[in-house]
Amino acid sequence: NFEWHLYNSYNPDRIVHIKNTKDVPWIDSEIEKSPGILRAGLSLNPNLAAGWTGLAAQESYVGHDEASLAALHKADYLLNRTRNFGGVSAAALNQTRLRTRALTAEATGSYSEAVRVWSQAATALNYNSSSVEADVRRAINAAYNHDLSLLDDSRVWDALGESVNGPLLRAKREIAKAVVTGDWSKTAGDLESIELGARALGGDYYVPLRWVIQVHPWRAVALAQVGKIDDARKLVNSTPADCYTCLRARGLVEEAAKEEIVAADWFTRAIDIGPSLPFAFADAARLAIRTGDLKRASVLATRAREVGPGWPDAALLLGQVSLRLNKCEQGRSEIGAAAILSPHWAEPRRSMPNCVAPK
Repeated sequence: NFEWHLYNSYNPDRIVHIKNTKDVPWIDSEIEKSPGILRAGLSLNPNLAAGWTGLAAQESYVGHDEASLAALHKADYLLNRTRNFGGVSAAALNQTRLRTRALTAEATGSYSEAVRVWSQAATALNYNSSSVEADVRRAINAAYNHDLSLLDDSRVWDALGESVNGPLLRAKREIAKAVVTGDWSKTAGDLESIELGARALGGDYYVPLRWVIQVHPWRAVALAQVGKIDDARKLVNSTPADCYTCLRARGLVEEAAKEEIVAADWFTRAIDIGPSLPFAFADAARLAIRTGDLKRASVLATRAREVGPGWPDAALLLGQVSLRLNKCEQGRSEIGAAAILSPHWAEPRRSMPNCVAPK
């Protein structure tokens, strides 16, 4: 069992090869059981880097982003600081290191670092991570770093061809575009269409739980943003209660419904299960600004900045809160940091204050 789950988590393109997943309901249950099985195996050999990278993947698939990040840190240590590199072969070592670094950067919002590492992965000797998918992930991370130039580059996306991960990556493209631009007008329909296409293909193209965890929360947010609150609640409430992004999405849906107290509670729950991740802290800080609680907003934004030092949105958010609290120099410093982290983003330059002491 350990070997089967390790193989399939370390080779995400090969989760299962069948005609139609709806005929085999055990697939999702196997994914849900994978983290426990992998942890049992790692208890026997905790120095197996492939076990930790596999565990990181499987924890991510079920929405346990905090546990996934912890596994990535352990894998990175084994791959770079131990004598036998966690048992990874010389042929696989460089690509495994790059993938681990890129995923770690993504998890904490260090998108410029993720772009840099995925760029290296795209040109490195290919092992268990196609150069095509590395290019796509680079484009998605560049978008989250406020550089949309690659997001609709047909050369990047056409190269995906018939990749089994293609539909899910295309859904993530639409999510990134909406999150960064704030334009959710077509997102719900586009995500539903992409998912229906993947479901029609069946087999490896559509593993339902991955869509529930990685796409449904954002489709719910998109529905809420265009005023379809009841539909949004129905969809997001069908997602797991121990999924970090799902809890964030429940908060974002309630915020769109102007249920600020309920939204704050969902953000707090997300923070509780993901204290090393910056995103729910930022969600809660923005809500606190909206409700006029600048002191709480400052605490939350500071924490987002601490756990996501490479995330430009956290730096800008803290800078904006600081300005509202009349801390001009701190605000200027943080906004300047956002501009450095995201050189293509115009907002930090528009927000930069002129801290001139009154005469």
